Amino acid sequence: MKTPVGYIPEISSIDRPSSVTESDMKELLSFNKTGWKEEVKLIREHYSVFKDRLPSELKEQLDRLEKELS
Repeated sequence: MKTPVGYIPEISSIDRPSSVTESDMKELLSFNKTGWKEEVKLIREHYSVFKDRLPSELKEQLDRLEKELS
């Protein structure tokens, strides 16, 4: 499954021990859009420490991610 942060595999494509349930796998492989929006805010906060030394590519990539999440 394609998400704004990359591809997430299907549950059936991963071998797992019997102690890991399908429910566990669904949670592990889920995509939390709200959580990622919060993560973008934290990344921006971290990037602010670098001021003009932050490579423009990193800021551009974060801008694209934020746009994809909107």
